[in-house]
Amino acid sequence: MGAHPPGADAARIELAEVFARHGAAYQATHRLVPVQVRAMAAIQACRTAALGGHVERCDACGRLRYHYHSCRNRHCPKCQTLAKELIEFGANPRWLGGAIAATLVLHTWGQTLSQHLHLHCLIASGALAPDGHWITSRRGFLFPVTALSAVFRGKFLSGLKQLFSAGTLKLAASSAPLADATTQHRLFNTLYEKPWVLYTKRPFAGPAQVLDYLGRYTHRVAISNHRLVSCNNTEVRFRYKDYAHGNRRKVLSLEPAEFIRRFLLHVLPSGFMRIRHYGILANRAKREKLAAARTALDHPSVAPPEQPESVEAFWLRVAHLDVHQCPHCHVGRMLVIGPIGVPSARAPPLPPS
Repeated sequence: MGAHPPGADAARIELAEVFARHGAAYQATHRLVPVQVRAMAAIQACRTAALGGHVERCDACGRLRYHYHSCRNRHCPKCQTLAKELIEFGANPRWLGGAIAATLVLHTWGQTLSQHLHLHCLIASGALAPDGHWITSRRGFLFPVTALSAVFRGKFLSGLKQLFSAGTLKLAASSAPLADATTQHRLFNTLYEKPWVLYTKRPFAGPAQVLDYLGRYTHRVAISNHRLVSCNNTEVRFRYKDYAHGNRRKVLSLEPAEFIRRFLLHVLPSGFMRIRHYGILANRAKREKLAAARTALDHPSVAPPEQPESVEAFWLRVAHLDVHQCPHCHVGRMLVIGPIGVPSARAPPLPPS
């Protein structure tokens, strides 16, 4: 571990290379669940000939370009680079007295890939009253942090007790002792005594800032390829921010097996949703409640598009990038001339997890 050395970006390293070098040895010596095995395989195969693709040719200069398919796994850094308790708090007349709008994103990692469970919450600075008018807090802030912290602790631990009582938690390895009632009791006593801290920020200045926030947090993975510095037979080195020392940028060196172990801590179970929407944004009544909120705020309704925007149109609008323009001559258009087949019938494209 040390300061970020100069020239660390000279050789670009990807997570797929780490798995290609050390993944087989790790799987041979560690017991993995199927979703972890699928994630490792998908990341290795992503945008390679293993998943097939297509060939394009410029209609002006004739230059060829090969495009391989993406794995679409939600833990892949290549692909992903492109709550009831809060609802009750907002409905309390003491604070707002209406339905709030909230989007919660679960993150499980810290900068060094350690397990650091936390939520990023985006909450509208107001609420929709039962009679249809919009409520804005008169205190200059949405909720008092101290009160919200206590409520969140109580709701969370109450839910955890219910899961223990119902026997729905899978307790194994280091959590196996929690199957004992006495151990559970000691755990809850410890958790109730600890201060639960929530960190809040001021409201965003407008829609652009909200979209920027969502773009940075909703589809982030445990580590992106640009943070990887090097990989060899004995170590994997990657950059991180040391928050305890003024956000200094440093490089951490881990044994390959430890690096893979830490990464796999953050592979979520199949069917587990990392992004949830609550209140006005909940799917079951989102159309009606959003329309009522727009009326209350005297905001014009937004007509849904007749058809989804294409990827090409999106990049042209947002980044002013024409993905079909030839990157070599910048004049011609890249046209698809044929597919790239999957090498073996026994290795079909991997499904998203």
